Amino acid sequence: MNLLFQRLMRAQRRKFDYHILCVLPEKTEMIFTVNESPDGSPYELTDVIEKAKRQAGSAIIKKTQERWPPFYTECYDRIIRDEAEFESTWEAILSSPVDSELVEDPSDWWTIFVPDAPE
Repeated sequence: MNLLFQRLMRAQRRKFDYHILCVLPEKTEMIFTVNESPDGSPYELTDVIEKAKRQAGSAIIKKTQERWPPFYTECYDRIIRDEAEFESTWEAILSSPVDSELVEDPSDWWTIFVPDAPE
């Protein structure tokens, strides 16, 4: 989980601007804005996400001697259509560590990133 979080954070400010990112044991959720590559085209979500999953999976296999990486290849994405949907999705992601009964306060979860959040 921590390895995947680290790999996804590499894209921050370069390929994506995260509004929120949360890596949980069973899923990863995020809201972000896609940046443009040097040729002016937007970065592809699957390129960044799949690369991060591949790198983290390889590191985990190397470390644990597992035969298969722990991450599935499928990825679900959705375009947020308005401010109300943004807010409700953002709140759902923020509360997901609490809803999953992993912590009592989202700020206690170590693989959550909210840029510009107060300390």
